[in-house]
Amino acid sequence: MKKIVSVLLALSMCFASVIALAACSMMNHTHSYATEWSTDEDYHWHFCTASNCKDIGDKANHTWDEGTVKSPATKETDGVMAYTCTVCGYVKEEILLYVAPSTQYTVTQKEWNDFMSNTNYSIAAEVYDKNGALSTTMEIKATETSTYQSYNGEAIFTILKNDIWYQVVNVEGEYVGIPMAEGAFRNAPVGQFLMGQYPDFALWTYDEEEKAYCVKGDSADDFVARIYFENGVFIKMRVDEDGEYQNITVSAIGTTIIDVPEYTVVGE
Repeated sequence: MKKIVSVLLALSMCFASVIALAACSMMNHTHSYATEWSTDEDYHWHFCTASNCKDIGDKANHTWDEGTVKSPATKETDGVMAYTCTVCGYVKEEILLYVAPSTQYTVTQKEWNDFMSNTNYSIAAEVYDKNGALSTTMEIKATETSTYQSYNGEAIFTILKNDIWYQVVNVEGEYVGIPMAEGAFRNAPVGQFLMGQYPDFALWTYDEEEKAYCVKGDSADDFVARIYFENGVFIKMRVDEDGEYQNITVSAIGTTIIDVPEYTVVGE
């Protein structure tokens, strides 16, 4: 009996030694990690490729991109937004809920002033006569140092050069620069172009039914101007005066480029 026990003990010790040696060998070997990522919903990592080695390397949280709308949300169904890890390519999806478009048409005085004070902008306008026929088209662009105005396709520029303002006009096929008198109109914030003598927020009354800011002239009962905003952004303006009306839109803010043609200065 004692002999059998001794043999079993010897075998157990040998087995334990083998396991210890194997473990020691695994601990001391040089890891070689897979090139493909292993992932779960929170992390990515690389497994060691050695057999029986469960070591992992490069484990880190996913780094999500800004997301892509996989299917848009509608009033009837939720949408799906897909986010992709920029490191390992793992994709997760989230429900995209429908959000009704904003119907906020009022603006704060600061939003009003910020818009009106812009000096880089483009304006398109159409003037209709009493019969509703289009009579005049206008395009206006302005920067800090130049303006472009076109009435029915005829262009006029103003340009600041060497601290002098010039009006650049087409004379018999050639552009001529004419020095402008001190105080003459050169360029102006968008508010001056649109509002004239009514640039102040306090002068306008918001009409809930019209969804517009309105002002009525003091001297002409038929002068009415309406300005439309949406989500704090200028949408359009309509001016009615003497039976005519103008439709005006501002198509660009802060991105205006004016290409002034070559010109000669009168008197030089």
